[in-house]
Amino acid sequence: YDSLGSNGDGINDEEDKKQVKKRLATYAWSTANAPARINIKGIFPKKPYLKALDSLAKENRYKKYLELRKENNEPTFYFDVANLFFRDADTATGYRILSNIAELNLDDHESCKMLGYRLKSIKRFDDELMIFRKVMQLRPQDPQSYRDYALALADAGKFQQALDTLYLSFTKQYNEQIKNLYPGIEEIIVNEINELIAMHGDKLNISKIPKELIKKMPVDVRVVLNWNMNDTDIDLWVIDPSGEKCFYSHKETEIGGRISTDFTRGYGPEQFMLKNTIKGKYKVIVNYFGDTRQRIAGATTVMAEIFIHYGTASGQRKVVALQMQGKENKEVLVAEFSF
Repeated sequence: YDSLGSNGDGINDEEDKKQVKKRLATYAWSTANAPARINIKGIFPKKPYLKALDSLAKENRYKKYLELRKENNEPTFYFDVANLFFRDADTATGYRILSNIAELNLDDHESCKMLGYRLKSIKRFDDELMIFRKVMQLRPQDPQSYRDYALALADAGKFQQALDTLYLSFTKQYNEQIKNLYPGIEEIIVNEINELIAMHGDKLNISKIPKELIKKMPVDVRVVLNWNMNDTDIDLWVIDPSGEKCFYSHKETEIGGRISTDFTRGYGPEQFMLKNTIKGKYKVIVNYFGDTRQRIAGATTVMAEIFIHYGTASGQRKVVALQMQGKENKEVLVAEFSF
């Protein structure tokens, strides 16, 4: 406890002892079996076509959408409009509109990633798998392509293929330029390999996985941020109930939170993990520095996955996929959860 004194020089007086007792009491609060409430946030950009649709009664929106798409036949339009229908619990129509992105038949991996993220968030796992298979074919040089495909395989219940593909993403020989872009991505992939083994090990052949990589890694909280655009600087922030922020320049928090390597280019991912939570509310924020060029897929799309009791039978997951909307969305609260 020598580092726990209030002034950083150890426990030297009664005030320090009080601070230590208070802090240890906080740490002692266990959430091992405690459910969490996860609240996903959304962003609805200020675009004329969304304003026009939102002003109409729900029964008149689809007809107006058909008119609007004649002049807005692009991935971002379908993504935005589908979200409006999802927001109002018209899931079937939202999915029908979202699927137009695939029908554009673009050999554009960024648009495909955008679609794949949204499909994951609405649990259309077979469609997600098809899209990320295409991304892997379009971008075989990126470790994220194999990782995304592997996680889509897991979503679809194909656990052995998911494990094999994750391990491939871990061991594949990428060129030096790609390797230098993503130092530390192995840490994230190893967590996902071990989660698969922890949850489905009795059904898996793990003989190809080195024993030194296999370790139980359950955590109370895991947050992973992915994005679809290259040459993009996006940061994951997590603020704990004490108000302490874990981010790229403050990588470890007092209660044990830890964030992975900061990727300032490429596609991420970035990961926050916390072994043992404290009681209260946590905030997940995306800090968007911006990208460097215009793309077919429009603004950068991010996907945040919030896992509670990761690697255990009581695990929960919520997924949010949204487009960043420029300077007005530099810091975006994408989710909150509390114990």
